[in-house]
Amino acid sequence: TCALPICVAGAPELHAGSFIDVEFPTPLNNKNTGAPFKDSASGRYIIINAKHSIVADGRRGFFYETTFEAVTDSFAAS
Repeated sequence: TCALPICVAGAPELHAGSFIDVEFPTPLNNKNTGAPFKDSASGRYIIINAKHSIVADGRRGFFYETTFEAVTDSFAAS
């Protein structure tokens, strides 16, 4: 398995051991009607590492972000 690095707006509920559902966008979903296509890497992942940070935005402000790594041992059925 390969660790997937992701950075999101601050999410204190994300920590090592949490399960998340990841849905990757595909070019096939752009401007199509009907059921969306699902990328084969989309599915259930487990977070193996999480880092919560307060980061300066360069305009005298700050924002909260969460960076985490997640892995899966399977892929969604296509």
